[in-house]
Amino acid sequence: MRAIVVKNWVKGPADLEVKDIPVPTPRDHELLVRVDSVGANFFDILLIQGKYQIKPPFPFTPGAEFSGT
Repeated sequence: MRAIVVKNWVKGPADLEVKDIPVPTPRDHELLVRVDSVGANFFDILLIQGKYQIKPPFPFTPGAEFSGT
């Protein structure tokens, strides 16, 4: 599966790279969704720059809004 993986704070979307990563295995009470598209909005830009109030541990994959089945 392809994903943007953030390993350190970046200046903006142009600094992001798409990587091939393993497909995750859902745990009990979780679903696996085939994502068709992901929106990069203001929240995601702040998140990858380390400017959002919540800072996830590295590495992380941004993309709070998506569409899929």
